Amino acid sequence: MIVWKRVATVCLVAALYFGGGQAMAETPAQRTAAKKAFVEGDAAFKQERFEDALAAFKTGHELSGKPRFVLNIAHCQRKLGRFAEALASYQQFLATETKPADREVAEQMIAEVRPLLAEQEAERERAKQLALASPPPAPPPPLPAPVLPENDGGLVQASPADVPIYSRWYFWAGLGAVVVAGVAAAVALSGDESAKQNGSWGQLRL
Repeated sequence: MIVWKRVATVCLVAALYFGGGQAMAETPAQRTAAKKAFVEGDAAFKQERFEDALAAFKTGHELSGKPRFVLNIAHCQRKLGRFAEALASYQQFLATETKPADREVAEQMIAEVRPLLAEQEAERERAKQLALASPPPAPPPPLPAPVLPENDGGLVQASPADVPIYSRWYFWAGLGAVVVAGVAAAVALSGDESAKQNGSWGQLRL
């Protein structure tokens, strides 16, 4: 609990910006912009908007070069679960910060982040091995081949229902009988009519 209180104190008070370490020369405009970046990052960190806080603290460090921005950056990365990045940032802070109290906070954070990073890497390795050990999904079964009807000599035999009526023998037999009957009737009628005529067309015998 003491460690976390000290982290909160280091991260969230305005003194983070004003003290500690070697900083590059700032113009008045850069100093004002860096202060603004700190205020925005501090507010975002308190609201647990760690991505926004990280971006603001990075901007402040680019403007001022103050090491304590790096410490804030490391805290944001740790909150986001980016343990490898957080470890690198804590170590970067230790390389430039000389105040014992601030160095102690960074060293304690490093001690906490290292096992978290090891567990994270182990979990990634387990997931990788599991993916390699899992067999690839089986391909879908092939579609069944279409079933063709049996045929004779390569020609499909049509069922009786498929044969048109004019192709059947009894259709033509019946049609022939009708034709023959019609011809016979016509001949008989013509014989009777000629018996009534008297040589000239249309002249009838009275």
